[in-house]
Amino acid sequence: LACMTVAGIYLMAPEFKMTNNIFVGLIWGIFSGLSFSFLSIINKKLSGRYPSSFLALAQDSLAVVFLIPLLFTQPWSISWLSLKNFALLFLLGVVCTAGGHTLFIKAITLTEARISSLISALEPVYGIFFGYLFLREKPDLKTLAGGSLILLAVLVVSAGHNPGFQEK
Repeated sequence: LACMTVAGIYLMAPEFKMTNNIFVGLIWGIFSGLSFSFLSIINKKLSGRYPSSFLALAQDSLAVVFLIPLLFTQPWSISWLSLKNFALLFLLGVVCTAGGHTLFIKAITLTEARISSLISALEPVYGIFFGYLFLREKPDLKTLAGGSLILLAVLVVSAGHNPGFQEK
């Protein structure tokens, strides 16, 4: 099923050149997925000792510490600073990122890390859907085929596997 997911990602790449932004984005996505799988394993081990909200706060705080310096190296970094944009960014960070991260850590205490990670492979599928919904970007047939392979892999693992919920 993981190979099926990789095949889906392969189909989404228009060409395999570092000059193609979509290909470069897929490479970054693969590295992101790899680091996310390590993070899932770490979270699974630590979630028995610490609450999910604490783990998410610690991890997201570290991300902020490492990423804040990059914010001010961008040419657009000062122009976007307004109270409205800062409030929206804060809302996005707290509700969507921190909230989603906390729920994910809590969820892996109830199921296997590998199942949680495979289900998180749906992110490219969400990206295609929301790209169409909000930006009116129409995916080509190859992209739809890749997304369908990923979705099929997740459906197979979901249907063929007891959710693994543990009684606590």
